[in-house]
This record gives sequence, C-alpha cells and structure tokens, in this order.
Amino acid sequence: MTLCGMNLIKSFSYKKKSFSRRFTKGRKTRGKSKWSSGSLGRILPNAVTFAALCLGLTSIHFGFRQEWEQAVSCIFLAGVLDGVDGRLARFLKASSSFGANLDSLCDFTNFGVAPSFVIYFYALHQWGNKGWGLCLLFSACMAWRLARFNSQSHYYSHLFSVGVPAPAGAFLVLSPIVFHFVFGKALPLWSVGVVTFCCALMLASRYPTFVFKKIQVPRGYRGLLSLVFLIVLVTLVSAPWDALFFLSILYTCSLPVSGYFFYKKGYR
Repeated sequence: MTLCGMNLIKSFSYKKKSFSRRFTKGRKTRGKSKWSSGSLGRILPNAVTFAALCLGLTSIHFGFRQEWEQAVSCIFLAGVLDGVDGRLARFLKASSSFGANLDSLCDFTNFGVAPSFVIYFYALHQWGNKGWGLCLLFSACMAWRLARFNSQSHYYSHLFSVGVPAPAGAFLVLSPIVFHFVFGKALPLWSVGVVTFCCALMLASRYPTFVFKKIQVPRGYRGLLSLVFLIVLVTLVSAPWDALFFLSILYTCSLPVSGYFFYKKGYR
C-alpha cells in the first residue's frame, strides 16, 4: 500500500512538472514572432527595408545625372520607409536580429553614403579633394552614429536622444539643395561646406536632441497641434519643397531648445 501511494505521488508530481513546463514555455514564447521564417508576415518588413535601400542607391544615380529633385526625393522617401519598416515589424510581431542588422546597414547606405554623393555632385566637387574629404567625414560620422545606436543606449531619457538621428542628419545636409528649389538660387559654396561639416559633427556628438514622438502634449493644445499637422500635410502635397525647407529650419531651431531643457532639467 505504501509503495502504491508513493508511485501515485511520483506520477502526479511528474505530470504537474510536465504541465508547468508546457505552460511556462507557452508564456515565454508569447512575445516572440508568430510567423515562420518563410511567411509573408516575416518577409514584408525586410521588403520595405530593401525598397528604401533601392531608393537610396537610385538617388546617387539621379545625382550623377544632376537631376536634383529626383535625387533628394528618393532620399526623403527612403527616410519615410525607414520609419515604416520597424513599426511594421513590431505590428506583425516579426522583429528579428537579422532585420535589425539589415536595417542598420541600409540606413548607412541611404543616409550616410547617398547624401554624400549627392551633395558632392551638387557643389562640393568644386573643392576637389577637400570637398571629397568633407563627404568622407560626413559618411564616417554617420557610421559612428549608427554603430553607437546599435551598441549602446541611444537615449538619455524617454525625451532626449543622443545626437542627431540618421534620417534628420541626412536631410539637413541636403538642405542647401532644398534652399535652391525654394528660392531659385544656390547658396555660396562655403556655406554648403559649413553645413556638411556641422551635420557631420552633430551626428558624431553626444548632443541631446528631442524625441518628438515621446513629447507629452497638454490636452488643451492637442486640437491646435492636429490642425498644425493637417496644414503641414496639405503643404507637403501642394508645395513639398517649401514645407520640407520649413521643417528643416524648424528642426534646426529645436536643437538649442533641446539642449537648454536637457541641462536645465539636470538629465546629465
């Protein structure tokens, strides 16, 4: 009788552990991808990343042919897709280490290599090796920024990022070309060189910049902010270069403001 009771207890304990392992295993894998490696849900975010890469490389082609509007448009659209692919992967629960590394490599091409070629073809080629050196500096600082993004914490807090984000740095270095689209005349060559140099330094620096998507808007101002977004969207459709130039000026003006609030709030 005693042996029989002990066997029943052992059997019950084994079944309980087996059930516990199955239940725990199910809970641990709940946050992981629900897609198999070959499913459309797993492939779609990477396809968007590759589409952004093709746009970035195509901008170099347009820059070589001196088709500046098409070149800048391709880089801008690559930035839009760069913001879509990560959110799409999280929405489909298809995030992976492969996708993150692919996104980083494509970001370097789209925002570190392509803008350097375009701005070199546009103006800096007139300085010869010095102009090319500035382009190399910008690309190297972009690689530095992306490597820091991958290996370290890229946020000081939920509100401040470390350095200028890669898409913002790429578009700021192209702002002299957008200025040409808006006002119909080119900036002096020295100013293009200064903009390229400053953008490179801001990418590699640890200067705090606002993470705009994390800013809490007071309830009373949400309607006004929605109206502003609507006006910006309408302007992007009707006068895209004017809107993009205004946004680049607005972002540049936000940099000293972000530094002021960062040091005032004592996030150091």
